[in-house]
Amino acid sequence: MLTYVRELGDDIKSHRIIIAHTDAISNAEALKSMIIEEFGDDVSIEISIVNPTIGAHCGPDCIGVCFHSKHR
Repeated sequence: MLTYVRELGDDIKSHRIIIAHTDAISNAEALKSMIIEEFGDDVSIEISIVNPTIGAHCGPDCIGVCFHSKHR
């Protein structure tokens, strides 16, 4: 996922990054740490729990990342 942020991200520090998870907080925190290490401490990152509707389709232990992309 970090590779996607690195390759597709556009002006990462000016936009919020959201990491969503389905009962996988440790994976979400690990991704957050990797993003901070890559882009710096001043990146705005929020971690959110996926709602039950989406979670039912993803299943447990999934993470996803939303960020401002070069391609829209």
